[in-house]
Amino acid sequence: MKSLLSATVCGVLALVLFLASPARSSGAAARIANPEASTPALEASAPASTGDTPSASTGAHPNLPRYYFGGYITVDEKSGETKDLHDQNQHNDLVAKIKESGIPQERILERDPGDCLQANPCEELSMREETTPNGVILLTTILQKPTIADSKVAHNTPLKNQTAKKDNWYYTRSCLSKNASYLLWIHDQQHQSAH
Repeated sequence: MKSLLSATVCGVLALVLFLASPARSSGAAARIANPEASTPALEASAPASTGDTPSASTGAHPNLPRYYFGGYITVDEKSGETKDLHDQNQHNDLVAKIKESGIPQERILERDPGDCLQANPCEELSMREETTPNGVILLTTILQKPTIADSKVAHNTPLKNQTAKKDNWYYTRSCLSKNASYLLWIHDQQHQSAH
């Protein structure tokens, strides 16, 4: 019964996020194409990439960050020990969900492109997954590269989401990815509003 309730909660949340998804909104598409368009004020609370070349995004999205993943670690609930999660399925699922959220594909990079400058910035995403007796928490830290001192978008507080444990880790992490991608989209909208 508990797993059925957890699956139902995740399903309802996914439906709400799907209906509110920027990819489903023509207004969101216009805002992505034109960062000067007004967007409602959004609160930030929100992992990885598809291998396009860095130069592909330079002309189309001047001064908007390109995102890439720095790592995904898990924390053992009992020992507190951390370890890298090397799961290509999780990586691919996260990338797919970020694209679905509405961040243009050319701004999702496979790795650090090596040309991160203030005029062509990057943001490294690092994920930290922690288990609790009641669920799983995912913290996404966003590191500016280079650091932009007068940035109007906050980067000092990790984006946080959580879910109940599902029948297996793939479904649990998939639910976390969906929530994290939506929070990252909100963060990206703040960048677009600041331009």
